[in-house]
Amino acid sequence: MYYIIYIGYEIGLATLLISLVECWKAGRRSINTDTTEAELMTTRIRLECLKLAWLWLFLH
Repeated sequence: MYYIIYIGYEIGLATLLISLVECWKAGRRSINTDTTEAELMTTRIRLECLKLAWLWLFLH
Protein backbone atom coordinates (compact mmCIF):
# COMPACT_ATOMS: atom_id res chain seq x y z
CA MET A 1 0.00 0.00 0.00
CA TYR A 2 2.77 2.42 0.91
CA TYR A 3 4.53 1.85 -2.41
CA ILE A 4 1.42 2.73 -4.39
CA ILE A 5 1.08 6.02 -2.50
CA TYR A 6 4.78 6.74 -2.92
CA ILE A 7 4.58 6.14 -6.68
CA GLY A 8 1.57 8.50 -6.81
CA TYR A 9 3.61 11.11 -4.95
CA GLU A 10 6.51 10.77 -7.40
CA ILE A 11 4.14 11.06 -10.36
CA GLY A 12 2.67 14.18 -8.74
CA LEU A 13 6.14 15.71 -8.40
CA ALA A 14 6.86 14.99 -12.06
CA THR A 15 3.52 16.53 -13.06
CA LEU A 16 4.31 19.62 -10.99
CA LEU A 17 7.69 19.98 -12.70
CA ILE A 18 6.07 19.70 -16.13
CA SER A 19 3.45 22.28 -15.10
CA LEU A 20 6.17 24.68 -13.96
CA VAL A 21 7.96 24.39 -17.30
CA GLU A 22 4.70 24.88 -19.22
CA CYS A 23 3.81 27.91 -17.10
CA TRP A 24 7.25 29.41 -17.74
CA LYS A 25 6.79 28.90 -21.49
CA ALA A 26 3.27 30.35 -21.36
CA GLY A 27 4.54 33.33 -19.41
CA ARG A 28 7.21 34.00 -22.01
CA ARG A 29 4.64 33.76 -24.81
CA SER A 30 2.17 35.99 -22.97
CA ILE A 31 4.52 38.97 -23.01
CA ASN A 32 3.06 39.95 -26.40
CA THR A 33 -0.33 38.22 -26.08
CA ASP A 34 -3.21 37.73 -23.67
CA THR A 35 -2.20 36.40 -20.25
CA THR A 36 -5.06 33.89 -20.10
CA GLU A 37 -2.83 30.91 -20.86
CA ALA A 38 -0.34 31.88 -18.15
CA GLU A 39 -3.16 32.35 -15.64
CA LEU A 40 -4.57 28.91 -16.48
CA MET A 41 -1.16 27.33 -16.02
CA THR A 42 -0.73 29.11 -12.69
CA THR A 43 -4.07 27.68 -11.55
CA ARG A 44 -2.96 24.23 -12.69
CA ILE A 45 0.25 24.54 -10.67
CA ARG A 46 -1.73 25.58 -7.59
CA LEU A 47 -3.95 22.52 -7.95
CA GLU A 48 -0.92 20.25 -8.37
CA CYS A 49 0.68 21.74 -5.25
CA LEU A 50 -2.54 21.19 -3.32
CA LYS A 51 -2.68 17.57 -4.47
CA LEU A 52 0.93 17.01 -3.44
CA ALA A 53 0.29 18.62 -0.05
CA TRP A 54 -2.58 16.20 0.61
CA LEU A 55 -0.42 13.26 -0.46
CA TRP A 56 2.41 14.45 1.79
CA LEU A 57 0.05 14.77 4.75
CA PHE A 58 -1.30 11.30 4.04
CA LEU A 59 2.20 9.82 3.89
CA HIS A 60 3.40 11.43 7.09
